[in-house]
Amino acid sequence: MIVAAMLVLAAGVRLFGAWCWRFNLNLDSGVVALMAKHMAEGGSLPVFFYGQAYMGSLEPAVSAFFCKVFGVTGFAVNLGTVFFSLLLVLVVYFWARDIGGYKAGIASAVFCIIVGPEKYSNTLKTFDISSSLL
Repeated sequence: MIVAAMLVLAAGVRLFGAWCWRFNLNLDSGVVALMAKHMAEGGSLPVFFYGQAYMGSLEPAVSAFFCKVFGVTGFAVNLGTVFFSLLLVLVVYFWARDIGGYKAGIASAVFCIIVGPEKYSNTLKTFDISSSLL
């Protein structure tokens, strides 16, 4: 029950972050958006990120699915990241629970949930207490 409530909270936080960053002009986000757009329009499924010989294209493929469902928007592209970050909360919970018990799993998952929209960027703008805890 607590884990389900944490996932709902995590989804809310991440959806808010996806909404806040829907107009992101970061070049890395632009590559994901372009790949998702091309895949959603029926283009090929590339193995790697455009212009790179590393980093697979699974996240842009999931984002392309959301672009097909909701239309090609910045918010829809960000939903691929939301999906994988929710999976991360579950992985961290189960991993910490196996190592340290139920309370460790809950505490670890809470640290994955407590972030503000400014932390959704791939670079930290400021250093604060939440950054030091991570």
